[in-house]
Amino acid sequence: MLPAADRPQAADLWLLLQTSPNAAEPQAQRELQQVGATLGEQLDDVRVPIAPPASEIGMWLDEHVFYLLAPAAIADLASKLEPTSIAASVAKIRAELASPIFGVMGSDVRRDPLAIHGLMRRATGAFGFVRARGEEGPDDLPQLTVAGDLRAADGRSLLMKVRDPGDLLQLERRAQQFVEQGGHDIRVSLVGPAVRERRAAHQAQAACRRLFATALAMLTLLLAVTLRTARPVICIIMLIATAAAMFLAIEPRLGLIDLPFAVLLLGFGCEGALHIHRISLRGWPSAVILTTALLPLWLTPQPLLRDWSVLWALGFGVMLVAMRGVLPASLTLLQSSFKWPQPRLRLKPMPLVSAAMTCGLLIGGAWAVERMPVAASYPTPVADPSLAADEAALARGFFDPDRVVWAQSPGETPEDAVANAFYAARELAPLLGPTALRIESPGSFVVPPAELGERRAELKRIRLSDRLEQLRATFADHGMRPAAFGEFLTGAGNLERTPDPTTALEGSLGPWVESFVDEPSGSGGGHVAYTRVHVRPEAHVPATVGEGEVRLYGPARANQAVADGFEQQLGLYTLCGLWLGALFVWLGTRQMSVALAAALAALAAQSGVLLVLPLLHLSAGPMLVPVLLLVGAAGIIAGGRACRCIDLDQSVSTGGFLLTSLCQLAAALTLMFSSQPLWREVGLIAACGSVLATGMGVFAAPGLCHMLRRIGARLQERRR
Repeated sequence: MLPAADRPQAADLWLLLQTSPNAAEPQAQRELQQVGATLGEQLDDVRVPIAPPASEIGMWLDEHVFYLLAPAAIADLASKLEPTSIAASVAKIRAELASPIFGVMGSDVRRDPLAIHGLMRRATGAFGFVRARGEEGPDDLPQLTVAGDLRAADGRSLLMKVRDPGDLLQLERRAQQFVEQGGHDIRVSLVGPAVRERRAAHQAQAACRRLFATALAMLTLLLAVTLRTARPVICIIMLIATAAAMFLAIEPRLGLIDLPFAVLLLGFGCEGALHIHRISLRGWPSAVILTTALLPLWLTPQPLLRDWSVLWALGFGVMLVAMRGVLPASLTLLQSSFKWPQPRLRLKPMPLVSAAMTCGLLIGGAWAVERMPVAASYPTPVADPSLAADEAALARGFFDPDRVVWAQSPGETPEDAVANAFYAARELAPLLGPTALRIESPGSFVVPPAELGERRAELKRIRLSDRLEQLRATFADHGMRPAAFGEFLTGAGNLERTPDPTTALEGSLGPWVESFVDEPSGSGGGHVAYTRVHVRPEAHVPATVGEGEVRLYGPARANQAVADGFEQQLGLYTLCGLWLGALFVWLGTRQMSVALAAALAALAAQSGVLLVLPLLHLSAGPMLVPVLLLVGAAGIIAGGRACRCIDLDQSVSTGGFLLTSLCQLAAALTLMFSSQPLWREVGLIAACGSVLATGMGVFAAPGLCHMLRRIGARLQERRR
């Protein structure tokens, strides 16, 4: 359902370790820490650090603290390096060292005697999961381990990032077997988009045959009870099954989202055999209307729905050929036929009732559109309690992967891409706080070559080297050994040691930085560095940041785009579908009043479906659009046939109209009683829609047609 650019990255795969809820807390925390360290060594071939290792990133920040200061902080740095400030800081350090509680104060004045890291401190989350020295933040944030993994704040779960080895089940078993061999009561589970896709594909494959068999059984029972003859029913079901098999040959891998459409295709495909009342002499408008019912989906940004705009036309075309070409020949060969059951009904236009029904449903639909919530297009709900529990534990203890968006920084080389990520991270920094929890980017820890010269010049301008020599002398004057602070004086003060992208990639941070750099497929070449933004729950995700220079991608951004424009897109697609249907009715009848009346009745049926959603506590979403298009197509066909029956003074076969709707209803009921929540919602909406489409088409369209003709006649009289 997601555009290609917003799909979760394939590298997003995590190994979640959880202690038993009954285990004693101190012992469970120690056991988890031990298992995490040893398991990380066992999985070294597939393990990827989530964050820079704690020891390595601490050394990196200490060595490059002056370069990593923002330009605006240089003035504050200069004031800290004034002789009076240096003397005051050294005196304070001497007093702290003389204090009997210095050992429990938790400060490390030897690494940062002048509290320079305080100037580097940014909003919490600016360095991702890394906390700069002295940075304070909420206590419920996950903690970074020495190996670069994450430990939950309560210490009862640990998270590792791993590469996809190709066999996810084997990887999960490998990790769980290692834990069990050590006698530890720790549960190991894989979490990530690849795991969800694997579970969804497995469930779809397991349910595919059962759904098709159930739908065919329901159609068989329905046709047998209605037609009361064996041979035609057997021929129809066999042709439907054959057409379904041909469709599966065209699209063999049906996923969780594909299967509802495939099942509905069986119910709507019966239309080809059951068209007793025709809109035109040859009965082609109804066939074309249903064949092109999902054609407006070609305009959607969702690739899967766009594919179904073509797949539905192909599938229904196969059904149509079978029902209107092969079925009559088969019945002739078998010397069999079927007649519609009695009784017959003679329709009469009811203008006032039709207008009241139509207006009521239109107003109710407009009211519902303003109040119905829009469901996210990702992730697709999967009926897997264990997977849902693991994903909830990941979101509760660490972060929600579905709320992570990213920016792309291209470059000819990995070094260029990482350098450009510096500018992306700087543009995204204002999102921290109200919108974002943290920003993960290698650009937060490097300075591009274009910026290094300017920063070195600024540090030389404030005479950094001379000030550090003065600090060394001040230590000696106060009776302290300068060598005790040598790590700061010689490390951070060495301006020749720069935090450039090349140093980061070649140094100890290399494995972590490389995990953010990708070489995209295609002939364009180059590399891309990613900057990940963890968006707060329910926060609005902007499309672009920094005057449109940085564009954000990801499931959360795609869901936001759907929610922001859902009403407009829903109106556009449904109107396109109604326009196409009305066009074909007009071409078949050459009567504008019939086409408009059928379209209005179909629009009222669609509005009724929208009105049902909040009453049944259902949410709207991209899956609602194709169902509404099918409801509109069914409503236009029913309305066009009812109007033509009145024009031709023909009685209506109630069995014909009901059987067409009941076949659609049978497919919808198959989905309603399935195991997947998504299928049940689609089935419920389709069931309500099929009933409303037939009802409004039969009882409202003739009255609307009569009103339109009277209005047209009065307008002509006025013109005369």
